[in-house]
Amino acid sequence: MVDLVWRLCRREAQTLGLPTSSVTKGGNPAAKDGGVDIRVAGASASAGDLLRLPAVIQVKAQMMPVGEITKEMSPSGTLRPAIAAALDSGGVYIIASGREDLTDKRRRELTAAMIAQVPTANADQVSLYDSGQLAVWAARYAGVAAWLRDQAKRPVDGWEPWGPWSARDQADDQPYLVDEAARLCRPLIDGDHLHGILVGLGLVREALAPPRAAVRLTGLSGMGKTRFAQALFDPRVGNGALDPSLVIYGDAGLEKAVSPVRLAQSLVEDGVAAILIVDNCPANRHRELVEIIQRPTSRVRLLTIDFDVGDHQPDHTEVVRLQNAGENLIDALLRQRAPFLTHSERIRMVEFAGGNTRIALAIALAPRGAKGIVGLKNSELLDRLFLKDRRDPDLELRRVARAASLVYAFSIEGEEAPEAVALAELAGVSEVLFHEKMADLLDRGLAQQRGAQRAILPPAISAWLAAEALDKLPRSRLMAAFGAFPPRLQRSFARRLGLLQGVKAAVEIAETLLSPGGHFADPSDDNGNEMRAARHLAPLAPILALDLAERVIASGRKLESWHPHRGELRRLLVNIAYDPVHFERAVDLLAILARTETADQRHYESVRDKILPMFHIQRSGTHATPQQRFAVIDKWLASTEPQIRDLGLDALDTALETRFAGADPQVEFGAERRDSGWWPKSRTELRDWFEDALDRARALLSDPDRHEKGRSLIAKHYPALAGYGEVVPAAVRTMQDAAGGTFWPKGWFAPCDALWRLRKRKRPRPVKALERAMRPATLADEIEVWLRLEWHDWRNPDHADQSRDDWPEAHRRALAAARLAIDDDGVVQRVLGDPAYEGRYLGQGLAEAGASDFQQGWDRLRRLLDGVRTEKPNWGVFAGYLGVVRAQAPELADALLDAAMVDLTLRPFAIILCVTDGDTNDRGLSRILSLLRDPRTQPEERRAVHAVRFDESVSVERVGELIDALIEADEIEQALHLLSHRDDQAEWEPPLRLVGRKALLRAELARADDVNGYWDRRAGKIAERSLAGPEGVEVATN
Repeated sequence: MVDLVWRLCRREAQTLGLPTSSVTKGGNPAAKDGGVDIRVAGASASAGDLLRLPAVIQVKAQMMPVGEITKEMSPSGTLRPAIAAALDSGGVYIIASGREDLTDKRRRELTAAMIAQVPTANADQVSLYDSGQLAVWAARYAGVAAWLRDQAKRPVDGWEPWGPWSARDQADDQPYLVDEAARLCRPLIDGDHLHGILVGLGLVREALAPPRAAVRLTGLSGMGKTRFAQALFDPRVGNGALDPSLVIYGDAGLEKAVSPVRLAQSLVEDGVAAILIVDNCPANRHRELVEIIQRPTSRVRLLTIDFDVGDHQPDHTEVVRLQNAGENLIDALLRQRAPFLTHSERIRMVEFAGGNTRIALAIALAPRGAKGIVGLKNSELLDRLFLKDRRDPDLELRRVARAASLVYAFSIEGEEAPEAVALAELAGVSEVLFHEKMADLLDRGLAQQRGAQRAILPPAISAWLAAEALDKLPRSRLMAAFGAFPPRLQRSFARRLGLLQGVKAAVEIAETLLSPGGHFADPSDDNGNEMRAARHLAPLAPILALDLAERVIASGRKLESWHPHRGELRRLLVNIAYDPVHFERAVDLLAILARTETADQRHYESVRDKILPMFHIQRSGTHATPQQRFAVIDKWLASTEPQIRDLGLDALDTALETRFAGADPQVEFGAERRDSGWWPKSRTELRDWFEDALDRARALLSDPDRHEKGRSLIAKHYPALAGYGEVVPAAVRTMQDAAGGTFWPKGWFAPCDALWRLRKRKRPRPVKALERAMRPATLADEIEVWLRLEWHDWRNPDHADQSRDDWPEAHRRALAAARLAIDDDGVVQRVLGDPAYEGRYLGQGLAEAGASDFQQGWDRLRRLLDGVRTEKPNWGVFAGYLGVVRAQAPELADALLDAAMVDLTLRPFAIILCVTDGDTNDRGLSRILSLLRDPRTQPEERRAVHAVRFDESVSVERVGELIDALIEADEIEQALHLLSHRDDQAEWEPPLRLVGRKALLRAELARADDVNGYWDRRAGKIAERSLAGPEGVEVATN
């Protein structure tokens, strides 16, 4: 009972933000603590279930009678010092008992007896906790509740607190053996980078710290995943151990009275703080659990453990993978768990285990014969796993294991029960005996169960047994059995076969199955399972797999974006392209697949997105040489098919990238371990790669159809390439060729960006010289840069501060260029004739430069406009000019607008000038109304009204008048737009309600193009305010 209250106090202390060291246990009456069972240090008048701090607690088997209260609190007539000190500090004294549920009368009697001992204390400074209160308190902390049920021998079936989950026969305090080898990775964060175990523990602890966090721990069987999870809560290992009192652990492979989903739902609904650990948890179950713990009220964190995570990262989840253990760890584990082994025996077992702890322990703990294991071959070591009665081999067990190992997994009950029957027949035993031997294999740690599923594990054992089965079984009998297998078992057989690379019999069977006429040579099912089986066989027969892919693509069947065949085919070709021998053929097939890709497919497992990473300098997912990859780019660029040429351009774009997330890690293909692909091993190889890529970009400059694309690629990648000293000469030369001796506005931004990136390093002289050579040299150049390009692409190379905003400097330069144009009619006319220029800055600069005579400047603009031949002049020049005039000479601004209304040239964009002339006053509104009612005003001119802003002088009646004019002009969408700007008002005044109802009557409320429901929501808000009151009923019912 003391342990229970101690655990609850520690958990409560953590909730209050106190260290667990603030909770101490005592209880010896002779001790300095005066016999206090539990003490919680601190100072607080509100401390949750502890009521106050500091707290001293006495724990009793049964609640004391009234007479015993006095003896307990004041054994020698004086209040115990520990209790007195706590109460004097504003704390609390609690007596707790777990064997009595107090009645209200008895509680009052006992409390009165306690208060009588401390008359100077407040009534809330003493308290009694009975069994009911302790149960409620414990229920708040899932780990404590699980521990309590376990101690009471009434655990929730299959769920338990922190303990030795990975080794039930070991003591709780068995130390965690820390591997010296780097063997933990986060494949979707760090790629191939491996962390040491202590670092990995810290990373996972951090990942599980936030509320609603989810981590998926993966790795092959025998990697020590469960033991690693156990160590997360061990304060002796590393720093920042997680709180063990929060843990609830269960194995999803075992039957449970309460399923993981039900338990998670219960924890979330009850608001319980917990870390839920689900071992052997399949991916679909993980997704269900994540969805549950992501609910806003959840206080549950999740860690699932499984041997594989599949192809994609689950949402809201950090994936962590454990790799093979180091030899030193295996040796230490054997010394810990099998101390009877000799040194030489351990060395042989470490060699045999291949980094798998489960294999090592299975061999070490197998019955020992007369002779040791030194010098035994692998087959002899394997024999030790199938001994019975310490000496004799269990031949039936071995046959069952062989047959079961020929498939990746199988079922023993339910709809898939015939799978076990088929394997029993192949093993030559009865179904009953097959089940008995599978149970024996589970007991020996040579098989794993997940519900009704069974599999021979660890993988090395299953591979050796499967190879042995292929050698022992006659081929004709095996293929006859395969033909009779249920379809799911046939695919499971293919998956196992694909892991037996180097086994001649496995290769021959795979070739038979994939060759024309073979069982998997023509995948035709609708769920992609047969194509997936072919993909599993591909490591054994890659050329036949490519033949199959060619046939499928040529047929054009089952390649829709949603069809599983397409995804399996894509994965098959990406896997094969890893090998330089098959790279070109595989990526060419992927290109054909991508050629038919529609826009929606590019958002759903895009083939293109899998192709392009293969052309990156690092983490490409292929070991194809640079020469091979650039040869493919050349071929695609020369293709007569536009889609393939575009793919070639995108591949070249990728090849020029210096920073890239890389391809999805191909952890394995069959039994072959894979890395992230070719990597430049020297600065020379890096230089050669980018020079080859730049040569191809430069070649595009001579193609009129792709000249601009080539320039764009060169400018895009130059800033990053200029940071590599070896590449600088080629990069600068390529930029010079792209500029072609003329001013290239967009191109100048690239050397500016390069110098900005090098601001804290020594800038290479050629990079600085290139920027100077490409700077704008004339007024026309300045106008092109500052009035035509988007400034957010420009970096000021003189800014050393990365966080400094370059926009004010760009704005200053734009106005400076505009002021210089005051005497250059040609520049002004060019901007007036092209809306692509930011005309406002030219107009503003011209007005500021000629502020002494605004009228003269306006007349000049008007005259120059007459010389522009375009249907869409740049009205921004006049708007920018008018803005300066409005600020300095408002009466003249009104006069200029009045004149624009009757000027045949300016009149078409007079509404634009009105609505962009600051906040519209009553006089400006009259102008707009006049223009709206003028039959000469075109629809595109009226639609500019949507940008109008009113100043405070404009009455709601006048606003209603404008909206009504828009309705009469059949500009219903513009009318609703202006009304929606006032939906922040709780109620509308009558003029707005009137025009709102009128607009709704004329509006098209159901629109086919309202994909996101924006129009519908806007109309709904207007209706809510317009139809308020009795006058809206008639409109609402029409």
